[in-house]
Amino acid sequence: MQQSVCISAITLENIKNVAYGHIDLLASKHIGGANLVGIYGQNGSGKTIIIEALEILKYLLLGEKIPDEYENWISINQDKGKLHFEIQQSDENDTETFFYDVVLKRDKIKSLGSDTQKHDKNYRIIVDSEVLSYKRTGNSGALRKRVLVSSEKEGIRLPQNILSILLPNYEEEKIDFLVSKLLIKRDSRSFLFSKEFKQRILESDSTKDNTTQLALYRRVYSFLVNFAQKGLFIVKTSHSALHGLNILPLEIHGGANKAHPVGVGTITIPLYSSIVLPNTIVEHIRYVIKMMNVVLEKIVPGLTIGMEELSSELTDDGEMGKTITLVSYKSKTAIPLRNESEGIRKIISIMSLLIAVYNTRTIVVAIDELDSGIFEYLLGELLTILSNRGKGQLIFTSHNLRPLETLHKSCIVVTTTDPKKRYVRLTHVKTMNNVRDFYYRDIILGEQPLDVYQRTDNEKIAFALREAGGE
Repeated sequence: MQQSVCISAITLENIKNVAYGHIDLLASKHIGGANLVGIYGQNGSGKTIIIEALEILKYLLLGEKIPDEYENWISINQDKGKLHFEIQQSDENDTETFFYDVVLKRDKIKSLGSDTQKHDKNYRIIVDSEVLSYKRTGNSGALRKRVLVSSEKEGIRLPQNILSILLPNYEEEKIDFLVSKLLIKRDSRSFLFSKEFKQRILESDSTKDNTTQLALYRRVYSFLVNFAQKGLFIVKTSHSALHGLNILPLEIHGGANKAHPVGVGTITIPLYSSIVLPNTIVEHIRYVIKMMNVVLEKIVPGLTIGMEELSSELTDDGEMGKTITLVSYKSKTAIPLRNESEGIRKIISIMSLLIAVYNTRTIVVAIDELDSGIFEYLLGELLTILSNRGKGQLIFTSHNLRPLETLHKSCIVVTTTDPKKRYVRLTHVKTMNNVRDFYYRDIILGEQPLDVYQRTDNEKIAFALREAGGE
């Protein structure tokens, strides 16, 4: 029985320049291939925020700290922002939906006392409250949406029978419990998915569960944590910046090959010099390169990549490792991979994820500025293949409009100039319409219910350029 996993909806409130925005990510699923959603719009209109929201989701589900780079993520003049995620797991019989609501709060950091201990920044983002809910529909019977657990200021809300199993001495340990919760909040982590609380569910005594409810909690938590670890991949624009520094962030997803299971994650490899890596990582890279070359030489005729092993030596951790460098082959001649264009390196860095989207039903990949450095015709062809024959989910932002000529209209979301309704689908698009031409016409004529482009005045721009030049 094949299972598929996807993020079915995202809602944002008071996040950067998005007062309110909702995206239904299942609209393109009926086409038959991968669930593709491309987000388009002018600069600064809220495209990247969706990718950032998915990255924060990953950090929260893994119980990790929200990075400091998000300290100013909440909208100006607002103290709190809200995120709502819907994640679906389905097979031929049933569909399970996991709802995760998070309220993020801007928190002022208090000085620790002495000048040498003061923080460099004034604010951080903390998790103010969380709600985890669940719903099931299908042949096995329906279970309407219900709240499983919520974390609020006054503590935690759980059904009494679950609370008595997970926290049998809750009244006696309440003060210690609340102190632990406060420390987790100050560390900008999720309490519901913190190691401290998560282990209580995953390692609970099942013999005390007389209602099978606890089994549901364990299954929900196991699924969401596994999804964050192995099924959700985020590629931000910072990856592209690394290419310019001759560093290759190699995204690795081993797919479903049980004969050669490969780990998942990002391996950052410098191209300006060799690097010593443990033997296990070297084997992972060797397998992934072999897998990528099958596709790469079809995309860029005559090009394959490889890994040259220079020597064997111990790593800094005392493991046996190898000194390696990455190369590309053209006409069987090896040259350093750093000599290839940034576009080629961009394709190489994400190729493993695109292969996974094509073959794996349980992977979600989110890529910011997918078009960066990639030839527009090739970009359109790759997305068409994934849309028609893929299995996973790909969410991407782009400035290049070529995919609008190749993808079904349901795969496209556009941003608007209204911060209170930031994301919409194009309406009145007929099957025979070229979506790219249709979008251009809407930019010029404004035929959508909401403006999709904030107009500029060419004469004013020209005058400003001349004025700035001192004439």
